Order: sequence, then C-alpha cells, then structure tokens
Amino acid sequence: MRTKIIQGGLTGMLAGFMLGAGPMISAEAQERLNWPHRVVDSHRVGEVSPVVTGIAVRAGTNQAVVVGDDHILHLIEIDSGRLIQTLPGHEDWIRTIAFAPNGTTLLTAGSDRRILKWDLEAKRWGIFASENASIESIAFSPDGNLVASVGFDSTLRIYDATTGQKTASLACPCGDLRAVAFSPDGQRLAAGGRSGQLLVWENRNNQWNSISQNSIHQQRIQGIHFTQSDRIVTISEDRTVYLTDFGSATGSGIIATMPGKLFSLAGLSPTLLACGASDNRIHLIDLQEKKKIGYLEGHRGTVSSLAFADGKLVSGSYDGETRVWQAQGGIKVAAGQSNRLLSAPTASFDLPALGVPSNNERTASRPETSPPLLPIRAVR
Repeated sequence: MRTKIIQGGLTGMLAGFMLGAGPMISAEAQERLNWPHRVVDSHRVGEVSPVVTGIAVRAGTNQAVVVGDDHILHLIEIDSGRLIQTLPGHEDWIRTIAFAPNGTTLLTAGSDRRILKWDLEAKRWGIFASENASIESIAFSPDGNLVASVGFDSTLRIYDATTGQKTASLACPCGDLRAVAFSPDGQRLAAGGRSGQLLVWENRNNQWNSISQNSIHQQRIQGIHFTQSDRIVTISEDRTVYLTDFGSATGSGIIATMPGKLFSLAGLSPTLLACGASDNRIHLIDLQEKKKIGYLEGHRGTVSSLAFADGKLVSGSYDGETRVWQAQGGIKVAAGQSNRLLSAPTASFDLPALGVPSNNERTASRPETSPPLLPIRAVR
C-alpha cells in the first residue's frame, strides 16, 4: 500500500508582534493546512491500537515517547517513525508524561496512582511517588528541580525532582484537576479542571501563595500554557481558548471559539499555539492577532495529545494513531529549530511480547534488536 504525503503551505508571517486586542473569533473562520505528515504505528499487530493520551519529545534528540491505555511506553524515532523500544511498568492507563528540560529524566503517571521515574538508557524504572487518586497531569519546573502533579482529587502536589520528596501540597477548590503548568521563570504555577477555574500560585520566599482563582470556563480546563510569566492560555471542553493577562487590565478574555471540545495544547512559538479537539482536528491560533489560522486534518478521533520540537508537531488521538507534522509556509517557530521536511515513512513495526516486572525497580526491553518490517499504512 502506498503512503501518501500531503504537501502544501500557509501564507503569512505569524511571529514578532506584541499580543494585541481583538474580538472573539467565530468557529468557521478557518482553512485546512496541508503540512507534510506521517503516521507512526506503535501498536501490536492484530490488536486494537491503544488510545494515545500522552506524548513527550526528548530534548536534544530525535526521539519521543508515546503513552496511552495499554499501560506501556513506546519510544519512537521521530524522523523515521521507527519504534525503538517498548517499556512496561505501569499497571493501568498512563495519562500524562513529562521529560525534564535536560532530557535525562522521564516521568509518567496515570490511573494506577503512581508516578514512575524512567532511565531510558538502562531501560529501568522506579516509583517516584504514589498518590491517593488517579494522576492526570505532571509538569517539570523550567530548571528541572521541581515536579507538580494534579489528578482526581483537590490537591496540587509539588515534589523535589531528584529525591521524590513532597515539598508542598496546595489545596484546590476543585476535585477533578486536569492540567498543571509552571511559568517560564518557574515562579508561578497554574492548575485547572472540572470547575473551569484557573488557579494560580506564586513562589514567595519558597512558599507558594495563591494569587488568583478566576472562573473563566464553563466546562473542564484541559490544557494550560504560559506564553509569558504573566500571560496564561487555557483550553476547555467548553470549546474556548482563553487568555489570562495579569499585566493588562483589559487583555484577558476569550480569543477563539472552536467547533469541538478542546483536549490538548502545545506552544509552537511565543505567538503560535496548536490545540487538539474532539472534531478530530488540530487548530492553530495566532495569539498576536487573536486569530485562528487554520487546522490540520487526518486523525479519526479526538486529538488528545500534542508535543512540539525541532519544527515538528507530534499528535496522538483516541483513534490510536500518532502523527508527525512538519511546520510549513512561513510559520516561524522557536529559535534554533530546523526546517527540514519530513520524508515518507518506510515501515511500521510489531511490538514483541512484554515481560512481567517483578519488583520496584525493573528492567524492560525489546527481545529483538531489529523489529520485523510490516506493510506501510496509508495516511487517510
């Protein structure tokens, strides 16, 4: 079967301006963007593809880790789409994943109420922390020293990233938290969930103090992204993208309304965001113009996960597929990122039978050094 690569472009330059005022954008003012992309297969042949609920790109490498409801980590090579490694360890749905900024430490967490710490070189893991409820989102501080965690209870927990020792527990007026994020300077921390409230804390003399609890969404907040330390973008199941601007008395408000519920969020540059939605599309938003640029189409299920690095956007969906998209047509991304085009995929690979772990720090690896080639899957 032949793989089809769709090529095209987007006109316009989207970076280098200050965030300006603008009206709420209608759900229809978009066009389809034809970015080159490929499907990466990361499931066992003969089985239903796992739902993808977490993707993280490893800094300084061409690797990403994909997780979902099969309880397994899938380490992939982004450019080739090759499956490098499968790593068992979790006992239930993996819902969140985060690399430390230096790319050496990987944490995963989910419905088994544990945060696992992985050594990908040694193919080993250990229990970093255990909590009392399902864990929905984890985040490293920009310096890599702290880890924040939220889930199906009303507490935001902060850990020492090296030792796993809990350093703070912050009470939240919401019993179902779905998102957490640090500011670029590490001095602010934001969380949100079912209540639609954006909860923000600030670090003062090593104490986290609440500075804001604003009800900005009508349904669950599913993603949080700091564009600056005083500007926070949130997405929600109410289909809106909201900007909270602490530096402006009039700058806060809805900047876009989408045709589907929003479940994933990634920053492509200081002024460009990608949002994954229940209409199976990835929507791009220009923050400086408060304008929707267009959408990427290909998934056949809710786009539940997004990650971006080196000019490539990696997406995961409830359809079980992981896709890699190359930014095109005048899109400016963060400094130092390349503009190489994606080449066509060459093959997809089987996953071997997985061993059963036996203790708190275990080894997990592929028994095969060269996975068998399988037929190429068409991009539909």
